[in-house]
Formats: sequence, C-alpha cells, structure tokens
Amino acid sequence: MHPRRRHAAILLAVALPGAVLATDKVVGDRHAFRSPNGITETCVALAKMPGGVYSVEDLAQEKALCALDIYDTHVAICPKLKSTSPGTFVYELTRGPFTNDQGGFEAKVCPRGEILVPEADGPPAGFKVTMNAKGTSGTFASASLLYYHFARYLGASVHVPVSVYRSIDRATHEQRVTRRGLELSAGKKALAMNHAAWEALDAVEKDPAAYPETDELFTSDRGRIHGVFQHVRGKRYGPELNGTRKSGWGEGQNRDFQETAPFLALRSDRPLQEAIAEGLATAQRDPALKSAMKGGVSKKQIAYWMQDLTEITLLDYIFSQQDRIGNIDYVTAWLWVEGGRVKQQQAEGNSPPASIAGRKPLLIKRTWLNDNDAGGEDQVRELYQEDRDAGEAPPLQPRDLSPAHGPGQGLQGAREALRLCARDLRADGPAARPARDQYARGGGHPARHLQGRQPPV
Repeated sequence: MHPRRRHAAILLAVALPGAVLATDKVVGDRHAFRSPNGITETCVALAKMPGGVYSVEDLAQEKALCALDIYDTHVAICPKLKSTSPGTFVYELTRGPFTNDQGGFEAKVCPRGEILVPEADGPPAGFKVTMNAKGTSGTFASASLLYYHFARYLGASVHVPVSVYRSIDRATHEQRVTRRGLELSAGKKALAMNHAAWEALDAVEKDPAAYPETDELFTSDRGRIHGVFQHVRGKRYGPELNGTRKSGWGEGQNRDFQETAPFLALRSDRPLQEAIAEGLATAQRDPALKSAMKGGVSKKQIAYWMQDLTEITLLDYIFSQQDRIGNIDYVTAWLWVEGGRVKQQQAEGNSPPASIAGRKPLLIKRTWLNDNDAGGEDQVRELYQEDRDAGEAPPLQPRDLSPAHGPGQGLQGAREALRLCARDLRADGPAARPARDQYARGGGHPARHLQGRQPPV
C-alpha cells in the first residue's frame, strides 16, 4: 500500500476515535443524560485536533448542543420528513404557545414536517444517524465530525457546522421519533426513500442484530442509537452554484456542475479578473444559469465562490464524498475590512447595521457545507483493511485512538507523517493535485487563481 494512502487512513482513524467502528468510546468533553428507561445517554464534544483553530463561537455551540436534554419539557424532537435520510430535529420551547409543552408540540407541530416553525425558539438542532440498509439513500453520520474537525485543522474559510457525538436510548428514539416518522411518511410518493429509511431504522431499533454493521448505529451495549448533533443553518443554493442537474444523477449532474460560472472561472488560464468575466459570460449562455443569476452576480461574489469550490473539492476528495452536487448551502453576510483584516457579520436584511454602515460592507453569500454524511466511511474501512490484509498494520489499539497520545504517535504522529497542512492547499500542493482530477479533468488547476491570497473585498 502506498505510504501516503496508509498515512491518510491512519489519520482518519485517529482523528475520530472509533471512525472505523464508531462506538461510544470517543474521547472528549462528556455530558450524561438519563432516559426514563434508566439508560445513560452521552454527548461528547470531541477532543480538539492539535493545530486546529476553533473559534469562541465553535466552543459555545459545542456547549449548547451538549446541553440539549430531550427529556426536559422545554425540548421537543420531531422526525425529519424531508429528503431521504431518517434524521431528527431538536427544538427548544422556552417561549411561545408550546412553552414547556413537549408532548403538545410533538403531537401537533411535528406532523407538519416543517423545519423552521414559529412555535419554537428558533431553528432546530439536527440529530443524524448512520443508515445504509438496502433501499435507503445511505449515510455515515460520523463523517460530519470528520468534516468539522478537519475544516478547523486545515483553516477552511467555507463553513462546516459544529458537530458533537450523541447517543440516545434506542427504545425512546424508536417510540418518539422513528415510529412517528414511519407513520407520517407512509403513502407519500415524494417521501418514498424517506419512508424506506424509517422502515429500516424501525426494524433495526427493535432488533439491532438485524443491521450488519451494528457498531455504526448502536453503542457496544446495543442499548443506545448514536450519531451526531449539529446546528444546520442557511439556504440551499440554486443552479448558480449547485449546477442545473438537468442531465440527471451521476456523471450527468457532475458535468452540469462544471458549467457554473465559478467552476468555469477556476478552469480558465486567464488572470483572475478575466477568468471571472469569462466564467460569467460562458455560464449565462445556459438559460437556466442565466435565470439563476438574474439581477447580476458581482465579481467579488464569484471570487469567494471560487475559493469555496476549491476547499469543498479538497475536503470531498479527502473524505470520498459521494453526494455533494446539489447539496451546497449559504448564509448571507456583510463583509468589510478593518485593521487590515476581513471581518464579517451575518446579515439580517439588505441594509447593513448602523454600526458598520460607514465601512461600506459588501453583501456576500458565504458557503455552508451542511450535508456531509455521505463521506468518510468507505475510505477509512477500505484503506485500513488493505494494510491489515497485507500484514502492514496491526489492529488498532485504544492508545492509538487518543488525540493526546504522545509526540510521534497517535494523531500527532499521523499528522507529521502525512504533513497535510496549509501548504498542501496551495495550487501546487500535494493535496490539490488529486483534487483537481476529481472534478476538473484538466482545463486549469482549481486553485491556481487563489494561491496565497484571500478573495478580494
């Protein structure tokens, strides 16, 4: 096995303790909850990656996520009745008509299948679980943890949501969430795959042994289902960044994705400003893309999108992401320069707050990479298994999975061996070369225009 592939596999394994066989033994700041059945549940903010940069907001969100107790009367849980996977939405109820009325909210609001609801305090947290049964869309929840910590380690400007490990009493989850999801998705054509996922989850929550990769979904005692809690924000981009997808799933939509203005600009050999103009002009020949960009898209916005696509490509290459096209979101923000640094603040409308209006901020769509649960698993399992089969790697030991395990070993040793740091994100860095081939297939390196600098403000 090639040394770089071996180092990548080991780095993935030690970055997320239990990534090969996800368990409740993850290392970090642990919080415990007790279900009515006497089952102890855990929430864990994973130990930080050495060299990773975590903001004050990141740490606050980890704390807030691990403070959510689904048995408090001011917290309600609803089955996800959107898309294809069997997720759970977690709402806080400290004000409004259902204040401290968990049962009433779950009985009257959950069946609507909405995500943002006026009866709750605000947007919900999400609980994602792994589900790869036949007939389902396929998800690997732990990939969200990998993306979160690696984005902070690599210093990505594209936003990846904070994610924490969470386990829940499987009997409680089956009763309050899965059973409802099964009932509410039944007979709805648009929710056929969602219903199939709820069917599969209901069956294995009743009999964990029926799920082949049992440890991916259940704790070692089989009493709890586990996954990740995260706060998801933003709106889904239209064709302007996600592509038209007019050519259907698979290779067709990947080619459509390459016809967007920022992707075309990345492939151009022209200087940055000329590449952006060329990308915009070429993309607007497609009626759907022209319509999606009606009203105009600034060159500065395209420059940020170019940076975003470069980072997305690199992260998705590292984690073998299988479901990116069409799943890229954004949050609108005000950006300005202060003290020689770019600052930003989430926008609440089309006019800047008075406190920053004098700095002439720009309104920019900042990309959020919310949907990351179709990556990570196969690469970890297959790469590590290759080593095992070739007799090159010993079985993983608990000490290998500790992020703080001494210099030259554990995560630090893997980091030193792989040497995947900021320099690798440059246009001619080792991580960028294979990433180019994943999507672009020639026509200019995806990162060449943005090497060594931020997009302009």
